[in-house]
Amino acid sequence: MGYLRLLTFTLFLITSNLYSQVSVQIRVKQTNSKKVKLFLYLKSDIKLVDSTTQISPWLFRFTLPAGYTQGIYKLAIGKSINFDFIITDEPQISLETVVFAAEDSLKSLESKENEIFIKYQSIRKKFKQQLWHLNSLIDYYPDSSVFSKILYTEFLKVKTDLYWTSKRLVSENPNLYASHLILLELKPLPVNGLSMIESKKNLIDNWWNEVNLNDARLVNSPELELKLWEFIKLFFDEKFTKEQQDSSFIAASKKVMNLNADTCIKSSFRSILFRNYIETDYDATTRYLFNDSFGGLQPMKLSPEERTRFSILGKNEIGSKVFDFKIKTFDGKDIKLSKVNANYRLIFFWSMWCPHCTQMMPELVKIYRKFKSKGFEIVAICIDDEIDGWQKVIKEKKYKWINALESDNGKSKILSEYNVDGTPVLLLVDNSLKIISRPSNVKQLEAKLNQILK
Repeated sequence: MGYLRLLTFTLFLITSNLYSQVSVQIRVKQTNSKKVKLFLYLKSDIKLVDSTTQISPWLFRFTLPAGYTQGIYKLAIGKSINFDFIITDEPQISLETVVFAAEDSLKSLESKENEIFIKYQSIRKKFKQQLWHLNSLIDYYPDSSVFSKILYTEFLKVKTDLYWTSKRLVSENPNLYASHLILLELKPLPVNGLSMIESKKNLIDNWWNEVNLNDARLVNSPELELKLWEFIKLFFDEKFTKEQQDSSFIAASKKVMNLNADTCIKSSFRSILFRNYIETDYDATTRYLFNDSFGGLQPMKLSPEERTRFSILGKNEIGSKVFDFKIKTFDGKDIKLSKVNANYRLIFFWSMWCPHCTQMMPELVKIYRKFKSKGFEIVAICIDDEIDGWQKVIKEKKYKWINALESDNGKSKILSEYNVDGTPVLLLVDNSLKIISRPSNVKQLEAKLNQILK
């Protein structure tokens, strides 16, 4: 086997409660690598903890300072050899692997945490490969075909097998950090005989049941944030109006913040949600996450950019009246927003370079045709400064709604009053110019129009 240049190494790592630092020794047999790096997973990021070169042939050593973080680490040897393992409070850890299959041949010689963790990685990889192949076949065949139904049944069976195999592994060592990581990845199994609505409710009700959220060490696991966002997605419905969706996201956030969880994890959940929602136009959800104390959590500290964004959240909120402006249209006429002949007006700020804007235009045309005769009008304001390009687009696309140009040159009162710092921006107002909806997309706009223009 020498000609294959197999690499076997032993990692000896001491993480004792009796000492305030961690010593890591790595013996790498037959390696040409001169450098070894140790990384720590911090949520969706990864941090270099230390790096070292050989202190003697094949021998590397790390010393982690006092106050080291328990969690998932990555060991990198050279440019292409790496694997994940766990550092907790075990007195010593010994691992072994082979260079050409560092993950697949990884073994724990002395660490119960890593024995369970590595075994699960192997189980998950085997089942994930099966699921990937089945999913590829399912995508190939039409949904209505008999073979597609057979494949989907097998797909569910493999997912169920993965779930129970993982559960059996955890049941033998329920208090280990590795077991908590495994349960974090598992999702509730579907229940036969339920409707789609009942199935979603079952998922929501049982999503966090198996997870030990009182283990603060989970806060740095990348899987925790993934599981959080998968849960939030269960509350999304493309049939909702913008306001219904905002309320649904608040309901999701309330469920998250009411979980029985370690303060560190709950604070992390709040920060993740807030810092994502503040970048959207779901203002009610953003305000809820900022203003509620959630059982004594420390007040959030905002960056200067976040403070600016948060300070203008209520400027164009539901029920408030928008700024009444006069603007020159594509055909050279001056129109005033309040004089537009329609019961409901969509104020639509867009740009030619905005991909989201161009993607929604065809659907917006359909909506305009559907509701125009019912008292609906669109005032589409392009914020570009290329007059010729804008005129060419309007002529080619033949947009029949009111078209106008308001360059974003930093001096526009209209763009300032409407807080337009990006596109698209959609505001649906009534005849008194009161905002009745702030849709984030065309489907939310259509849902609202279906509601008010039956």
